Amino acid sequence: MRAAIMHGVGLPLEIEEVTPTAPGAGDIAVTVEAGGVCHSDISGLRGYLGLQNPTIIGHEVAGLVTEVGADLHGLRVGDRIIGSPVPRCKQCCWCLRGESHLCAETRSVRGTVRAHTSSGAGATAISGSARSPNRW
Repeated sequence: MRAAIMHGVGLPLEIEEVTPTAPGAGDIAVTVEAGGVCHSDISGLRGYLGLQNPTIIGHEVAGLVTEVGADLHGLRVGDRIIGSPVPRCKQCCWCLRGESHLCAETRSVRGTVRAHTSSGAGATAISGSARSPNRW
């Protein structure tokens, strides 16, 4: 698959072929049908978020579930989902209060290697956990 890759602050994005890592027991694989770049991505490109490089840019996506990890329930292959711009655990006090934008676990799913570039470098994704998608 192709992805917009950030290699460093102030450097132009590069569109590269990447090989996704196999989803873990708590993950899903999604064929992205639409995606966008938002202000958070721009903040990352400018160095305000301290992203690890290389990083896949674009975390607001819609697509089709192609694989479901063994520990997940409620999602099936073929479901159409939208990825939340902010990963959430759905279990901390903030998520339970309906304030998932403050989720205590958001950072735990950021910076996870989700693909490898053609050079073999691990590319992190801003979000990637199956804790955050919503069916549409």
